[in-house]
Amino acid sequence: MKGRTFRVGAHERIGCVIDLETVPDPDVVAISSRGAVAGRSRGMIHRAVCGTLLHFAEDRDSGSLRCLSFRTLTLERAAEGAFLADIEAMLPVPDDDNSILVSFAGTMHDLPVLRRRALSLWMFDMPNIRGWNERRASHHDLMYSFGTRSPNPSLAEVSALLGANLAGTRSGDPATLWIEKGDWRPIIKRNRNDVAATFIAYAYTSGWRRGSELPVATAWTSFSSLLRGMGEAMHDLREFSHHHMVGLAAKRLAALTGAPRNSSGSVK
Repeated sequence: MKGRTFRVGAHERIGCVIDLETVPDPDVVAISSRGAVAGRSRGMIHRAVCGTLLHFAEDRDSGSLRCLSFRTLTLERAAEGAFLADIEAMLPVPDDDNSILVSFAGTMHDLPVLRRRALSLWMFDMPNIRGWNERRASHHDLMYSFGTRSPNPSLAEVSALLGANLAGTRSGDPATLWIEKGDWRPIIKRNRNDVAATFIAYAYTSGWRRGSELPVATAWTSFSSLLRGMGEAMHDLREFSHHHMVGLAAKRLAALTGAPRNSSGSVK
């Protein structure tokens, strides 16, 4: 099974931001010796019910970022095997030097969940999931980029620090109750918000490494353009596409590149 491919420039590499929403698997909890209550806090018995992947291209020289695709998968209408197979197909190839993976706490949660669930379903032909579990150099886990000592910062804290404060909220009903109610919208919104916030946070860390504003300016403007292009399908992320940072980023990008801006604030 091969990873998804995109057309990129000679000086670009493919990046993928991934985040999962997970809940305890009732079947695993039922046979767990620790019982259902203890099981709710144990990652070993969790399964993914929603996953969002954002693909982007990064210029190796300048750090400029442009968004390529944004897709959310859920178990609402798909079997878990098909869900995992779709994620496997959408992940960039880990052995390709032009591939990078970006997550927030993906090292300790998202990737292990994918690996464990694939094992439980006898889905062993998963080279991309397996490769990203084993390969560390090209995986940017931003939980460790903003703090190396316990307790590590939350994505909400990082997002607030950067002036966005748009990470998905953890208040209200847990995902298990939303699923029981048949309402997947809060789960999808939280998952998409976390991916968006992680992408923006990655741009800031890239800008810091390079000593350049360009990654941040292009991240805000390109992501906003992607959302507007997807229309009503991305209505739950309208706070990103209309965020005041988009206008600021467009001004900074125009100053950096000398390009004029159109009426929406995007650089022409």
